[in-house]
Amino acid sequence: MTVDFIERFVRLIADYTGLQIRPSEYPHLSKKLETRINACKQPSTQDYYQLLEAATKTGSGRGDRDSFEGRSLLTTGDRQIDLSRQEWKELIELLTTGETYFFRDKGQFWLLENIIFPELIQKRKQAHLNGQSYRPSLRVWSAGSSSGEEAYSIAIVLKELIGDLNDWDLFILGTDLNAEAIAKAQKGVYSPWSFRSMDPRYLSTYFHKRGDRWAIDPSVRQLVTFRQGNLLADPFPNPGSDLYDFDLIICRNVFVYFEPSAIAATVNKFSQTLRSGGYLIVAHAELHGQPLPGLNSKIFPQSVVYQRGVRPASTLPTPQAFKRSASQRSAQFTRPPAPPLTGVRANANPHTPNELSLDRARDPLSDPSPSSLPIAVPQTFSSPSPKAQWVAPQPPADLTLKPEAIDLLFAEAQTLFERKAYGDALKQAERILKLNPRYFEAHCLIARIAANLGHYSRAEAAAQKASDLNPLSVEPYYLLAHIAEEKGDLDRAKYWFDRIIYLDNSCIYAYLELASIYEMQKNFARAKKLRLIALNIVKRLHPDTPVKRRDPLTARDLLLYLENLVGREAQ
Repeated sequence: MTVDFIERFVRLIADYTGLQIRPSEYPHLSKKLETRINACKQPSTQDYYQLLEAATKTGSGRGDRDSFEGRSLLTTGDRQIDLSRQEWKELIELLTTGETYFFRDKGQFWLLENIIFPELIQKRKQAHLNGQSYRPSLRVWSAGSSSGEEAYSIAIVLKELIGDLNDWDLFILGTDLNAEAIAKAQKGVYSPWSFRSMDPRYLSTYFHKRGDRWAIDPSVRQLVTFRQGNLLADPFPNPGSDLYDFDLIICRNVFVYFEPSAIAATVNKFSQTLRSGGYLIVAHAELHGQPLPGLNSKIFPQSVVYQRGVRPASTLPTPQAFKRSASQRSAQFTRPPAPPLTGVRANANPHTPNELSLDRARDPLSDPSPSSLPIAVPQTFSSPSPKAQWVAPQPPADLTLKPEAIDLLFAEAQTLFERKAYGDALKQAERILKLNPRYFEAHCLIARIAANLGHYSRAEAAAQKASDLNPLSVEPYYLLAHIAEEKGDLDRAKYWFDRIIYLDNSCIYAYLELASIYEMQKNFARAKKLRLIALNIVKRLHPDTPVKRRDPLTARDLLLYLENLVGREAQ
């Protein structure tokens, strides 16, 4: 296929989907196009181009159609248009990758759980009390939801915060360009790798083992609606497709694939689709330099978020997600939400699950209260690194406590961290460092606490200090790699994962995390090679070997996941 023809396809794809394909990706795109030309039995490249082009005409293009749930596919009798749209679905599945996991980006989920959702819940409750809605309602859109992990994570957070949802109209929508990803999301069945950064308590509470996989509990699955959608081409706000008046739109790691003009067009539509005071959350730095019509930036330590300007109040529509329970009523809020940099803690009272209590909590680093899920530093089962053996530094001789006593203090700090008592854990870790400034594990613990709260600069400083004390340990580099990923700095994350592999070439998770990054960067050959290396390492382990400490994931689980994944990549 000639370069000129590839560039025509690139332009067509950008106009229809917003996806940006760089010149370095042209060879890969050419192979994908040839695969679809052969599958469609098109006589020539020109015929295939015309097949795709048909869907961009006759009112099917930008801002002109409604493809959610295939509605527009059923409104035309034109066979060519129908075939064209069907082929776009097939091609999009080849062009897009959506590898993700539950509770991705701890800092942003901390914001949701402790500040944004408590504020929105109180607003919707007050609107109900003012007679603006039949009952409290909350509308959330996970745009670019991939295979559903993000949308289900949001549902779990809201279920934890609100408790009994019978008195609420809760509408959580997940959309994605990739129809195959949406089908997987609707099933709600995931491999253990999807839980690599999730609190094990959530796994045991909201999932059920199904063979080598885990199925989302029906009580969570019923909270989320999934549909295929095209953010660029589909018109919204659009009450006819439930795309209107959202309290929160979360669209992360999507705009990195979009052309600037497509980002601007989509952000403008998002702004109009938010309720007054509603929030837009994207991945870090995705909107740098972009116009933000109708949106105000709010800067938190964990992330920048964008809030819709205040409009005059109006009667709120009521999604039909739940039936009203006459015997139950939501409790009133008694305190206003905290301002952005002070933080709010919302906890469901275990004795009165319908009541939300808003308690001003202390963030030990910047005064939002800690409640995020821990960044999981994989405790991989691997042989000791053959490169060197590290001798831990000896504590100063003038300590008032013996090393054994300091170790006990650290054990207490670790327990506090696992219970998410981050403030107490931080105080304990800082106390340890006053006694022994070279206590490696205390620096790592402080780095994890800071990273969980979204204080990435503090986390990086602590992790760097730990790596200075013990440059042969992989733990600080895992922390630095995950922090770089959270910040969207994939090249830096690759650097740290490469460092881990240099120190221990049997670290399974480093290969898999690197593979995910290369896949996001569309270097599929490199991603496949790294997964094959990980697969060979896992094959050498006993099937019941835990791959990560305090996690149900075993070598058998990971082997099945990798065999299936590598098998699909080979097709």
